[in-house]
Amino acid sequence: FVSLSMPQASLKRIGQQARQAGAVVAVRGVLHGLGKGNWDKSLKALTPLAETGADIQIHPQLFARYNITAVPTVVVAASPNPGCQDDACDTRSVSVRGDASLDYILDRIAQRKDDLGAIARERLQKLRKS
Repeated sequence: FVSLSMPQASLKRIGQQARQAGAVVAVRGVLHGLGKGNWDKSLKALTPLAETGADIQIHPQLFARYNITAVPTVVVAASPNPGCQDDACDTRSVSVRGDASLDYILDRIAQRKDDLGAIARERLQKLRKS
């Protein structure tokens, strides 16, 4: 989870690492909105992140679902039970807040002995292969 008001260098690093790990970068919204005269500014704010090739989602509901109150935050979540739709079922998750490298954060989560640790190990392996 990121904000487009973060430093461009951080956005680029996060975007590159997310792409390598097969992760999604979520933003709450566009920096300047989509109103008249703001479209170009909003696209320009997204550019550093978009140029990394990361999977970017503008998804304010995810911020609410995982109670994201500060960025950057990395969330590793277990898949919902079969038959669940979007917000219909809670997913188990773990989050780490702070501007650290994705491999550092995933390495810490990977030490868990549950399915969230297994997910982190899988993403960490993808990240390190790249």
